[in-house]
Amino acid sequence: MTDQERQAIAAIALLAAYADGDKSADEREEIDSVVAVLEGPLPMVALHRDVLLGKTTLESAAGQLSTRELKQLAYECALGVIQADGQRNAAEEAFLARLAPALGLSGESLQALRAGADALAGMPFEPDDADEAVDPEEKAAAEVASGKIFIGTGDSSTRAIVPSSPGGVAPAAAPDEEALDKMILD
Repeated sequence: MTDQERQAIAAIALLAAYADGDKSADEREEIDSVVAVLEGPLPMVALHRDVLLGKTTLESAAGQLSTRELKQLAYECALGVIQADGQRNAAEEAFLARLAPALGLSGESLQALRAGADALAGMPFEPDDADEAVDPEEKAAAEVASGKIFIGTGDSSTRAIVPSSPGGVAPAAAPDEEALDKMILD
């Protein structure tokens, strides 16, 4: 996916958020999710400005997408933004009605996307309890073992949480100063 295509999809998501004249907190969170899916830096301030000033239109953004997969992704992202607050109003329906043909989408695949979004929006939210079943100490130990967690102390020594040592904290091995000097000087 090119930068131009990523920007076009982000712009379509922004256009979806503003379709009803109001951009809710839920829609903002969904836009953040869209940006994360698109991977890589996006000029979001410029995209917001261009959408709000009318420099980027639905048709111009849709025209930047060349493959069916990218067009479908753009539609799914817009639909997700619109569905973020759990409902679609008339203005948002009108936006989707313009978006589909602008992207060249129609037929069963389009209906399947909308039906899936409707089903998800109608489901009650139930937090995933799977994370609660994990012992926090076991999770921390696993993260320490994988090198994800290190704790720096005020005396500049490094300590790692290790469940097998008394008190759960053990000093980390001292760095090889000769090897560090060689890395810095080379």
